[in-house]
Amino acid sequence: MNLKGLTTTVIGLTLTLTLGWGCSADQPTPRVAFDQEYQQFERLLGGHVDKAGLVDYEGLRQDSLLLDSVVEAFAMVPAATLQTFSQDEQLAFWINAYNALTLSTVAQSYPIQSIRDLPGNLTQERYPIGGQNLTLADIEQKILRGEFKEPRVNFAVASATRSGPALSRHAYRATNLEEQLESAAFRFLVDTTRNRFIPAMKRMELSELFNACGSDFVKPYWSHYPADQDELNRAVLNFISQRLPRSLTGPLREEGWTITYRPVDWTLNDQGRTRASTAMTE
Repeated sequence: MNLKGLTTTVIGLTLTLTLGWGCSADQPTPRVAFDQEYQQFERLLGGHVDKAGLVDYEGLRQDSLLLDSVVEAFAMVPAATLQTFSQDEQLAFWINAYNALTLSTVAQSYPIQSIRDLPGNLTQERYPIGGQNLTLADIEQKILRGEFKEPRVNFAVASATRSGPALSRHAYRATNLEEQLESAAFRFLVDTTRNRFIPAMKRMELSELFNACGSDFVKPYWSHYPADQDELNRAVLNFISQRLPRSLTGPLREEGWTITYRPVDWTLNDQGRTRASTAMTE
């Protein structure tokens, strides 16, 4: 089953449940069992994502039955069931749903060079998830960033780009969500291909992610220091200083830092492309 067929499936399931329960307002709302250990998704990620966070999209295409089953599981969860989840359970659900949909969207159109080759699938194509018909942009902007107010989700969601955060080989789970989000943030910060600190020159080159999503950090990481930076930069530096040792970054709350943002590399985070590039240089 592909993504475009999921709407029909969900409508059919809804009709079946409605007929089964009858039309009385006194009848309880049916619940759908959902695996919050994400065992299928864990198996999919472990089989097709490497330690560097690169994805075997060709392998995903060949593993379409498992991929479709993972996406379908998210689609089958009605809003009433999702509302019974705890805050961490909901956040884990939406992170995993976004990542699974991104993988499926790219795999269906693979081979492509960049996620930008699929603009309609990000902002126009709608998928039935959690009782709503949402685009990937809706999930990221309105739900993950808009409702949860958790800036670390920016390091957990799949951007499908070379310069974005590395995709985890593990599904996110409510039972250890705090640890996973911290790990994702730390991994991104210490990756010198994404962020670079030069304490001796008081210069840093940060990922464009901090510039594009900087507003997410302002309220939870607001700071007076360093006074010569704007509000966004102060919050970002405060966030970083709480996670990286001074020996790596230097005194981030002192004045005099020059901050630049690295351009986005929109190249697909594709294992196949890496293998091809390596073969050409050997």
